[in-house]
Amino acid sequence: MTRPCQLNVLIFLIKDSSAKVLLTSKNYQERYKKYSDKLIFDEIWSNRGNYPADSLDIDFHNNLTYILYTSGSTGFPKGVGIGHHNFLNLLLSIQKAPGINADDIMLGITTLSFDISELELFLPLISGAQLIIVDTDIAKDGRALAEFIETEKISIVQATPFTWKMMLEYGWDKHLPIKAFCGGEAMPMDLAHKLLDRCDEVWNMYGPTETTIYSIIKKVTKDDNVITIGRPIDNTRIYLLDDSLNEVAAGAEGEIYIGGAGVAAGYINRPDLTTEKFIDDKFSNVKGQKIYRTGDLGRVLENGEIQCLGRIDHQVKIRGVRIETEEIEYQLKRQKKIRDAYVILYEDPAENQRLVAYITPKTVLTNGDIKHCKNELKNILPDYMVPGVYMVIPFIPVMPNGKIDRKALPNPELGNNVAEYVAPVTELEKSITEIWINNIGVKNIGTNDNFFNLGGNSLLAAKTMTQIEKLTGKRLSLANLFKYPTIRQLASIINDPSHSPYKALIDIKPAGSKIPLYIVHGIGLNLLNFRNMVFNLDNDQPVYGIQSLGLNNKTEALDDMEEIAAAYNSEITAHNPTGPYAIAGYSFGGYIAYEMARQLQDQGREVKLLAMFDTNLQYPTHQYSFWKKVYTKTLRQFPKAAFRIKSISKYPKDNIAYLTTYYERKFKGLYKNVDFQTEQDPENLPDFMQQIAKKLIKAFYKYRIRPLDIKIDLFRANKRFYFVDDPDFLGWTNYALKGVNVHIVPGDHKEMFYPPNDAILAASLQKRLDEINN
Repeated sequence: MTRPCQLNVLIFLIKDSSAKVLLTSKNYQERYKKYSDKLIFDEIWSNRGNYPADSLDIDFHNNLTYILYTSGSTGFPKGVGIGHHNFLNLLLSIQKAPGINADDIMLGITTLSFDISELELFLPLISGAQLIIVDTDIAKDGRALAEFIETEKISIVQATPFTWKMMLEYGWDKHLPIKAFCGGEAMPMDLAHKLLDRCDEVWNMYGPTETTIYSIIKKVTKDDNVITIGRPIDNTRIYLLDDSLNEVAAGAEGEIYIGGAGVAAGYINRPDLTTEKFIDDKFSNVKGQKIYRTGDLGRVLENGEIQCLGRIDHQVKIRGVRIETEEIEYQLKRQKKIRDAYVILYEDPAENQRLVAYITPKTVLTNGDIKHCKNELKNILPDYMVPGVYMVIPFIPVMPNGKIDRKALPNPELGNNVAEYVAPVTELEKSITEIWINNIGVKNIGTNDNFFNLGGNSLLAAKTMTQIEKLTGKRLSLANLFKYPTIRQLASIINDPSHSPYKALIDIKPAGSKIPLYIVHGIGLNLLNFRNMVFNLDNDQPVYGIQSLGLNNKTEALDDMEEIAAAYNSEITAHNPTGPYAIAGYSFGGYIAYEMARQLQDQGREVKLLAMFDTNLQYPTHQYSFWKKVYTKTLRQFPKAAFRIKSISKYPKDNIAYLTTYYERKFKGLYKNVDFQTEQDPENLPDFMQQIAKKLIKAFYKYRIRPLDIKIDLFRANKRFYFVDDPDFLGWTNYALKGVNVHIVPGDHKEMFYPPNDAILAASLQKRLDEINN
């Protein structure tokens, strides 16, 4: 029986659509007494031979074919008005590709409330093909559906990924000579491969209701490395735009906008929402053309096909890192004991974002099985893509249209740690555990749990270590979490500060036989931001970090560049007496790395690599005379203004955020006149670390840089919000006498170390490291 709330919605639909006639059945006709113009389906069907077969005179451009209502944020659905010309363009295009002819038999399986049912109903009818509609019981039974397709010799089947999976789960393993259309949701890679083994053709179909069912299609093959949505159908235009509605560069990510013959006129009786979603097509020469804002993120691959990366408004993004949940789900479903999986992003009570995997098992899963599953994922996926929470449920809930019902998923249980729980014993372990629980948001943290596996990141690390410092009265560098990421290990080194003979050198990834790489910290003093990039390097590539002096109780921070470099060199030469040396520096760390290379060369030691991660050597105006400084700064305002205008128009939100932060710091005098691009925010660091940063800035002011007989490998971010005088080589051409090799890395000054950019940076860096090893 229809619930009152559902009845209210139905009444709303009738009124909102201005429907003149209601089609219903005898069972429901009493419910709609006040609607006098009713057609009773039972009566129509029994008298179907009495109706005329004459063609109707229809204005295809001004009349609607149907209104399809989709969910709305106000509690009532919004109606999309699809015209005859919109719908006819789709039918004629699909008639050609994927293709249908008079010999085909198409299956009608989709509920009428889902717009893809319109394709099932009308495509065979305009093509002289046969349409067979199955009843609800068969449509919900995977085994019965597969048998029906075989028995009735169906040649074209359209279904959602859920329906295809349902057939597979019920044991469908026989090849059927069908074209499989998969639409309504993203097609997972494993599903595509299984369908290709069982069908003649597999097509991935993409499109929102607002652009008439399907706008982009793709014939899937076993050679596809990724499942794309392909190319637009006939008379359809696709744009990938940024926040300013400018087209993004080739291969870059942008929001998918759709234009052309399939775009609806808008939402029925919703001019405000129509204006928001259907915008003027500034790329078209035809006045009045509109493009639809899909809310989906995509990019164009080298072969010209479009890859859909998921929703923008619900995209899974952690600390600026966009996560491909389908890839995680695919790897989960490859595990022997897992039948199905679904991954979401969840914000815990401490406002930390974490990945949660909902899994349906083939058999009973033990804690050991889940631990094994997570370890398997770690061997395949980057750490940031491995879910920290696993929820075992009997089935993945779905809505009537076959889409996953996120609201029906149970709330995550954050206490199900992968590590076997070991309770804290000492008072220090108990205190550290309490700090971790408050900051990470997981209740049952054991002393063997890994900080990063629990969802820890560099910002939480700074907050956590600051609190531990206040608790113990001892200084602990953030880099300690690289080597000691559990509570037991951390408590141990707090109680035994003599754990390392080095004051600045940290072994980030010590194993390997290649020439070790030494990376110098930036102005934020933090080595954690290198973590993802470092672990994307080869297993045989050792990497060491150099943290600032003054982060422990053994040494004082220095304010002289030559002395800082000499102190760091003393540690790397003690660690690696014979060389050769590969040194890199991030941002401010590039200046220190440059001076380290100079001193090593003066000692007769071989420096095979000097790498800089987006280190900008601005003109040293602080060392100029007053009038030369005024002259130089005045001249650079003109190109700087041009850059700012162009940058703001291209990245308005990012620029506003950057400028706001920059001028707040400028006014506080933290950076004086030097822009070190703020790879970390010193104001979020403890007071003693801010004092160290100020000493580093003082060292830069005193430093007189000299040309060096060396080559610099400059890994330069391709997105920039601050002006530089030399955007190509960042000012290093006059100082690296053997030249500057520039390697472009996606992202901005910070994002270049964030996934997925970190993997690209690591690949480029590893290529250079391999060259010096040969």
